[in-house]
Amino acid sequence: MDLIKLVADKSRSFYSLEEIRTAVEVAHGAGIAVSVHVFNDEPAKNVILGGVDSIEHGFYLSDDVLRLMREKGTVLVSTDFPADHFVAGHP
Repeated sequence: MDLIKLVADKSRSFYSLEEIRTAVEVAHGAGIAVSVHVFNDEPAKNVILGGVDSIEHGFYLSDDVLRLMREKGTVLVSTDFPADHFVAGHP
């Protein structure tokens, strides 16, 4: 299956809810899934409500956001690596 991966953390590449909805609509119309690189709650809410298929990483997601993911059917694709890398800022 083809996949589009977006980045939606708070940075210059933080997409609005409307931009996410549009990307998902176009991708799903072409039979392509949408995954989004997200660490925190605020951008996660945008992408979940925007209809993405999965969130990758999600290190700092709250229980409320995880419940929203379950409600909307959004899959979490976690990333595992040694704890010392995380502490050092090298995920």
